[in-house]
Amino acid sequence: MWKLFGNKKRRRSPLNWRYVLYIALVAVGFLLIIAATQEILTWEGEDSDARDEYENLRTMFPIITEKPSPTAASPSGENPTLNDPDSESPSDHAPDPHEEQRLLSIAALTEINPDFIGWITIWDVLDYPVVRGSNNSRYLYETFAGQRNSSGVLFMDYRIRRGFDEHVCIIYGHNMRDDSMFTPLRQYTNRGFMAENPYIAIANTAGDVMVYRVFATKLTDAWDNVYNIDFSSTEAAAAAIPGAQSEAIRYLILSTCTTSADNNERLLIYAALMA
Repeated sequence: MWKLFGNKKRRRSPLNWRYVLYIALVAVGFLLIIAATQEILTWEGEDSDARDEYENLRTMFPIITEKPSPTAASPSGENPTLNDPDSESPSDHAPDPHEEQRLLSIAALTEINPDFIGWITIWDVLDYPVVRGSNNSRYLYETFAGQRNSSGVLFMDYRIRRGFDEHVCIIYGHNMRDDSMFTPLRQYTNRGFMAENPYIAIANTAGDVMVYRVFATKLTDAWDNVYNIDFSSTEAAAAAIPGAQSEAIRYLILSTCTTSADNNERLLIYAALMA
């Protein structure tokens, strides 16, 4: 009886490794889904925070000037009458009624961020403050108000010490998922869009408003010569501008990445200061 009921060992069923592997893969899948969801929520939260911050800053800064009408667009990509003294310049207007308020706003923005160097407006396209840091890395993931955020802020190349008085200025900005920052610039590859939105206005910290006209775009990479310009040399700077007409002209270059699978692809927008 003892042998029949008390001393019989239970046989263990063999371990099913396929089942264990299946459970492990399911667990890993759930963890990946949770991690991806958290990352998406973080992105959306950052995008929302950045939008709110820059919307608040826009309420502080008055309209730069009236929107010029897009006359004599240049679909060929050549500079349109930039040095023609008889051509009407968008800056040839009556005294700017926003000038006093703009100077007060500049003082307030400089107090928030001493690296503030100007405000860029492309009517109906984008409207942002511009900073210049001590390097070209700081503001990649830091907003104007100093918050850690993937939107960053538009920033001028730190090597441009004379600011917008330099012969060539480069401003960098992200191509964001929510169409903010420099994302709208990709529309300039469409000549019809360029013809309808040719003007870029810059207000510097002295309160002066400069109006540039877009005349060319370029798809390139992160190693383009434009990123290695010697800004102290007008000759070197002019050599980096396609179709540059004169060393007396000041140029503005806007640079952003693209949606290409190649993370090193860049889009450049070239604009020249109106006479």
